[in-house]
Amino acid sequence: MVISSLEEYIGDDGEYGLLTGAFNPPHRGHVSAPDRAFLQKPSLRGVAVIPHNWSRDKNPVSIELRIEWLVKTIKEFSINPERIVVLRDAETLGSPDKLDLICNANRERLFKVVGADRASSGQRNSAQRIVLPRAYELSSTWVKEAIRSNEVERMRGEVAADVLRQIMQLGLYVE
Repeated sequence: MVISSLEEYIGDDGEYGLLTGAFNPPHRGHVSAPDRAFLQKPSLRGVAVIPHNWSRDKNPVSIELRIEWLVKTIKEFSINPERIVVLRDAETLGSPDKLDLICNANRERLFKVVGADRASSGQRNSAQRIVLPRAYELSSTWVKEAIRSNEVERMRGEVAADVLRQIMQLGLYVE
C-alpha cells in the first residue's frame, strides 16, 4: 500500500516503525527489516518505508519507479505485507527536515528501523531506534555490481522478479 501522508498514517496513537533509504534498487534484505522489526517489537502497528533522494546516486532512478518497485518487493518477499506501507510525499522524500519534525513531535511512539551497521552513525531526530543485525549478505550496491558483471542469475530470489525484469528491460545499472 502507498500512502501520501505520514502524519495521517500514524494518527494520534500507536507505535510505528520508519525505514528510510534510497532503495535503489530494493531487494529482499530491505523487506526483511520491517518483518524483523515486528518480531523485535510486536507492539508496532506498522512500518512506513520511506524512499528518498537525500544522497545522490550515480545511477539515479526516479522516486516513483522506486516506490513501484518497493510495493512489488514487499508483495513478493514480506511475511507481513499488510502492515507495511510505502510513503509517497514529495516534501518528506525530498528533504529529511519534514521527517525530523514528525519524529521529534512523536518521539515516544516512532521507531527508526536501522541495521546494526548503521546503529553507531549520527541521528538527526529523536525517534527511538530498533537496531537489527544484518540478515543477508545483500546490498543495493551488490545488486548493481551483479548486473554490471552480467551475473543477473545471482539476483533471482534476491530482487523481486518483476523488478529485475524491469531493470534489465530499461538497461539500468549497466555502467
